[in-house]
Amino acid sequence: MCPRRALVTAASGLGDILRATPLIRVCAAIGYEVDVLIAPDYPETATLLENAPEIHQLFCRPSRWGGMASVPASNAILGDYDVATFTYWSASLQSTVRADRVLIFDSRKWLIEGDHACVLSIARQLGWNKPLSSPFAVTSNRDFALSPGTIALHPGCKPDWPWKKWHGFADLARLRPEVVVIGTASDLDNSKTYFSKEFTWPAEVRNFVGQLSLFDTAALLKQCAALISNDSGMMHLAVALGVPAFGIFGITSPQRESIPAPNMFPITKGLSCENACHRGRWGRRDCEHHLQCLKTLTPTEVLEKVCSIIPLERRGGSTLASRC
Repeated sequence: MCPRRALVTAASGLGDILRATPLIRVCAAIGYEVDVLIAPDYPETATLLENAPEIHQLFCRPSRWGGMASVPASNAILGDYDVATFTYWSASLQSTVRADRVLIFDSRKWLIEGDHACVLSIARQLGWNKPLSSPFAVTSNRDFALSPGTIALHPGCKPDWPWKKWHGFADLARLRPEVVVIGTASDLDNSKTYFSKEFTWPAEVRNFVGQLSLFDTAALLKQCAALISNDSGMMHLAVALGVPAFGIFGITSPQRESIPAPNMFPITKGLSCENACHRGRWGRRDCEHHLQCLKTLTPTEVLEKVCSIIPLERRGGSTLASRC
């Protein structure tokens, strides 16, 4: 007897794809043999799903933004599926798939509530009545021999979203004894941000920016005590790896953008205008207060939030560390 077959699709940024991975686990738990089709903006995203035990076959297509994926792409129509699911960004792939049942994100719901709410809605349509499974990603086996308590910093985000960037990462690095910095060279381009200033890292920081594959970056993250980042794909990767992820949010909504998970901790300044701002139109680049939520958030406040949740070793002579 042939197994029931499901195809889960996802596209665009790293976070957009990782937020859809709970559907893979849902389909597998229901009893489907699960194939996955992705069209990633960052080709290396495919390496984070290759050989995952929940996935029978992984297919890749070029995205509209990022070019060809690292796994060989096929232009053939994928067919004979009992069910196929599509996210907001992967809906354009529908013409390349044949399935008896097609489930697609509700675009109005997605604009207001985001990926997680739409993933949950599709899971319910599939008959899944339990909580959503956790997102997941695969890492390389590389060992970075990190000291206990090492914190990873990711000061970047997608290049066309510079209003997400926070100014305080280099000063934050000066408050911790063991810090690694991750990301790509474009993550350090602050020319279009509100602070327009290059980061100057302390000499003791281990700077891996531009030096690692995404596969190895995942391994590095997995070995860290926590990640502190902007609202970015790296934030979602840390969540998928089970690493405490502290995401710094300005005008983007943590309720809409983050994955509800026990290791996801949004950080905001806590201004009185934030709740109304986070209910605003998705994709805004500024607000009436011109990003005061980010401009006034200090490295000390960020680290205090981290220290209130995970234990960190003290740094000698630091007033802040004595409170951690």
